[in-house]
Amino acid sequence: MNREEFITNIREHQPDLLAETYLAADTVTAFPNPVDYASFKTRVHQQLAGVESLSIVGTGNWRFSLNPDKGLKEFDRTSDIDIAVVSSEQFNQTWEELRRVHRSRWYTLPHAIREKIRRNAEDVYAGFITPMWIPGDPCELRYRFKTILNQLRDASVQFKPIKMLFFKNEVEAIDYYKRGFLLAKKKVERDEI
Repeated sequence: MNREEFITNIREHQPDLLAETYLAADTVTAFPNPVDYASFKTRVHQQLAGVESLSIVGTGNWRFSLNPDKGLKEFDRTSDIDIAVVSSEQFNQTWEELRRVHRSRWYTLPHAIREKIRRNAEDVYAGFITPMWIPGDPCELRYRFKTILNQLRDASVQFKPIKMLFFKNEVEAIDYYKRGFLLAKKKVERDEI
């Protein structure tokens, strides 16, 4: 799909339908061969317990960035690989660790870290989280998570950096990516893209 076709898709389809369709795709920009994509997804599944579904998202999926500041930048050698994992188990495990740190260390954390945790709380409320938000060292959960990301960063993804979010359920994942398509749709309708 080229840029004009992508813009047409954004213009003609509802953002939630676009998010749902892209999340369910069998091929993505990063893995145009369905066998290679399925193999990569299997590797991710093997690293994490309780995975209900997962998808490469962002430019690695839909080819063009929905970030309003990037103007539909195309997936290229400098792009990273973003993964959306639907797993209530991983979501809850990460949330519990973040809460444990909050309960045990809140008043000893620097003000900037406390503010970051407050902002992340809005994201947790919206149904997504990442172990990268857990402050302080040592943090076994964050360390294991970073190890997984490093193991996935190999030749199959041209050694691109890997990022991953855990979603509480499929509804929250669709809602999260719907927002990006909604913002892009508004920019398309105002001829800003």
